[in-house]
Amino acid sequence: MTEITQEQLERAGYGLKPAPGDAWRAYDECNPTPGYNVNYVLGDSAHLPLPDNALDASICAWAAINYPEAYRVLKPGGYLIDLIPAPGSFCGELTATLSDVYPEIITEVAPVDQFDSSCLASDSVIWDDTWNGIPVTAPILVHDFTYVADYVDCLEAAAILGRLYGPKAKRYVLERQKSTLSWRLRIVISRVKK
Repeated sequence: MTEITQEQLERAGYGLKPAPGDAWRAYDECNPTPGYNVNYVLGDSAHLPLPDNALDASICAWAAINYPEAYRVLKPGGYLIDLIPAPGSFCGELTATLSDVYPEIITEVAPVDQFDSSCLASDSVIWDDTWNGIPVTAPILVHDFTYVADYVDCLEAAAILGRLYGPKAKRYVLERQKSTLSWRLRIVISRVKK
């Protein structure tokens, strides 16, 4: 086992809690593992409770991000990392099925083969000096991959996906007797320019 240095112990990460309550109690009760210092702070993405130029990286996974606020708290050259649905994959393999239910947010549908677990990951770059209105240093790195979520049981998958997306999603899972759902995901990595 590798020994953790004092410098690593002093490093800390911050997670944003949008509101107090039972859903976050587990975070508050966890004993941090050495080297994995995460401090959860109460706040909202429009007013991060952190000083300017405080963070080396901002990571947003499946959540709304306020890009100007992320930019404010990032150090010069800090990393802005997004985990988002790949184009045409807003609802994973359900995207085509739900496109008529959510036409205002599903504006394109990825080919069905992208949701196959054998679909290869791909890497690309975007040669631009902005990402969502934020000044960045080109290139912006992009990694697309397929992820299969396993809900173990068809009824569990139907219950969860039905609550998230509605009765059409629930029917999709039950008719196919699926306990899994495939997603085409994208990781975007950029470095802010200040």
